[in-house]
Amino acid sequence: MQDYAKVTTRQEVVALVREISEHEGPIGFDIETGYAGDEPIDGGSTDPNRGYIVGFSVSLREGHARYVPLRHDVGQNVENPDSTWRVFASVLQNTDVVAHNAAFEIRFCQRVGCYLNIVADTMLEAYALGRFEEQGLKPLTKEVIGHEMTPIKTLFTRLTANATKTMRFNDLDTDDDAVIQYACEDADYCLRLHNRFQRMLAEDEQCQTINALEHDVLPVVVAMEDDGVGVDFDLLRRWESEADDFIEEMRQDVLNDLASLAGMTRFEMLKAAQDLTDEDVARMVYPLGTRRKARWPKDVNLNSSPQLRKILFDVVGLDTFVRTQSGDLSTSSHALNKIAKSVPEVQSLLTYREVVKLKGSYLQKWPKDFDTGTGRVHPSWKQNGVPAGRFAVGSPGLQQCPKNFHFETRNGRTFEGNFRWAITPAERHYFLVYDYSQIELRVIAGLAKEPKLKTAFEQGKDPHRLTASLMLNKSEDEIQDHERSKFGKTMNFALLYLMGINSLAERLAVPKNRAKLLYRRFFQGYEHLGDWIEQQQSFAEREEYVRTFFGRRVPIFEFEYARRKEREANKGGPNADEARGKARGLYGHGTRLSVNAPVQGTAADIAKLAMIRASEALKKEGLWRNGVYLVINAHDELVFEVSNDIDPGRLIEVLRPAVEIDLTDQGFPPLETDWEHGTSWGAIQEVK
Repeated sequence: MQDYAKVTTRQEVVALVREISEHEGPIGFDIETGYAGDEPIDGGSTDPNRGYIVGFSVSLREGHARYVPLRHDVGQNVENPDSTWRVFASVLQNTDVVAHNAAFEIRFCQRVGCYLNIVADTMLEAYALGRFEEQGLKPLTKEVIGHEMTPIKTLFTRLTANATKTMRFNDLDTDDDAVIQYACEDADYCLRLHNRFQRMLAEDEQCQTINALEHDVLPVVVAMEDDGVGVDFDLLRRWESEADDFIEEMRQDVLNDLASLAGMTRFEMLKAAQDLTDEDVARMVYPLGTRRKARWPKDVNLNSSPQLRKILFDVVGLDTFVRTQSGDLSTSSHALNKIAKSVPEVQSLLTYREVVKLKGSYLQKWPKDFDTGTGRVHPSWKQNGVPAGRFAVGSPGLQQCPKNFHFETRNGRTFEGNFRWAITPAERHYFLVYDYSQIELRVIAGLAKEPKLKTAFEQGKDPHRLTASLMLNKSEDEIQDHERSKFGKTMNFALLYLMGINSLAERLAVPKNRAKLLYRRFFQGYEHLGDWIEQQQSFAEREEYVRTFFGRRVPIFEFEYARRKEREANKGGPNADEARGKARGLYGHGTRLSVNAPVQGTAADIAKLAMIRASEALKKEGLWRNGVYLVINAHDELVFEVSNDIDPGRLIEVLRPAVEIDLTDQGFPPLETDWEHGTSWGAIQEVK
């Protein structure tokens, strides 16, 4: 039985405020947002810098919720919305609040003077439990409670599918019962999920630990999103202009390369790509009944998969094992990379694609989508973005942005730079950056209790040189730098990602039997690692999850998906072989995750713990967001924006004890950090 209603009169407001004030225990809370102006804005409702709170809902008990409309453009709002909000804000700040994706609520509410007392975030609770593939409020409600919540798109019936990002709640009519139902459900089912998640967490102490970690890092994340980071949009625009001319010259190179490969002129290649006859061309050049020359393509379209497929596979006769979903030979980068190793003309096509992607995804997109005139961007740092614990960042994707890029045409024209030069601190500030030295190898040494690797770190030795010495039966002093890189570093990272024999042979450029020998030597040298890997694989296949050192439960859904495909294949039929192949791929991926996820996840847990400890250390010194701002998490790297008035050496003395977390009592080698500073993310140097 649901008891949902809107609150608009003074008497209703007073009654709800009193009920919240007298309530014991947490309440479910949710805000609805919108933005002003005649023009639709992609993401305008989800950006606290452009949007505003349209209304909010509260739920004090399951099945009961109230919606308070503040600023709808249609229908009835509360009387005196500003003063009404201030009254509710003063109450909410002293009430235990549960929200879903609480960072969103916190950021919007802070902008209008309300500092929520968030005691739980149901999105993070679901994430900490490590058993739900989707952590949105609606899919969780369906999976955990069995209720299908109202999709927001059903309230915006006039919007096309492409325009859904422009939705704003202020356009909706508060006299529409469906609108009130939607808003109230958000608060109600948030509270219901919290009640169920609390019981589930009580049964798993390790998940409780991770939930506490995620809860404690939440305010740090909110601060990062609020403060943002500087971007030199002028530099990006200059690069975009350079890229235009460079791309055109490279396009000519690629077309000439493909024509040479096909043994044709470019015009003949165009005809072949489009299956044009001479009569077709004549009709295109001189349309029937006119003497005017028509516009028609002069060259093969390098962005057209059908045209490239025709030239590469039908005309030239190349082949690939990769196919599209429709069964055609694929022209994807994955497919063409293998061909390019023996066909340099295909490599020039792949390089051309890289430049086009750099321009479209970064040089053009960032100024267009994220330049609000402040010189700063405010990325979304999703704590639950990756199952193993890492952040996923978007709008814009700072972690994915390229570093150094260098491209060259046949005539020697270059286009080069470092995208991170465009990530800059505020005026009279610098970046202080640290990353953990070889953290994944240190973590796996601790998880597997591998004595040789652990001792190497404790004694300050190079683990890649150690591995190369084991592979080549030489002393560490005899290992040359190229051997360290080729055999030591490659083998160590092959371990982390469980690279197969064929891939290892290809990576090392050695025969397959040589790769087998090196693989065997590796696990003979690091015997404990081999045992640990076998245990991880066996446990993961049986239980369909693994744990990080700190107890994070990382689900591995691939094994269940593989079993479904196997059952499908066993039924026979025309798609049986395809299903069996997919099952093998899924099983292999799950096997790799069983080793990589605990390592990557433990490193992610360390980084999140370091963020909390760093903020606490800076608060003690009066520096947190007062001269020092944490602006970027790049996995095992943190970037601080620091006032020029603060000496980097002094700041490192404050931060190093906080972030170099001591796990030696638990059998891990010591963690070490490397520190750099500079005037952009791409121009940092070691702190002397």
